[in-house]
Amino acid sequence: MLDKFRLYRRSIDRYHADWFSRAAQLADRLGVEPSIPRRTARQQHRNNVPAKNEEEYYKLVVTIPMLGMQAQFFLKKFLISLSLDNYIP
Repeated sequence: MLDKFRLYRRSIDRYHADWFSRAAQLADRLGVEPSIPRRTARQQHRNNVPAKNEEEYYKLVVTIPMLGMQAQFFLKKFLISLSLDNYIP
């Protein structure tokens, strides 16, 4: 499973393009248009992500962090289960 997340992360442009197009199609059916939050010259409470379009913005803000969190979650669960195996008689 971790190998799959690593593959996704190495080829993020290809996978994200597919995932974003699917999400955009679903959003279109629901009447929602993907957009980038407005940017300011000086941002205090969230990052001013340097993205050219909506697809790149969501890749940087949603997809990459989500893959990292999921990989860490599975790694932690896997390591806990391995360590528990050592304690079961």
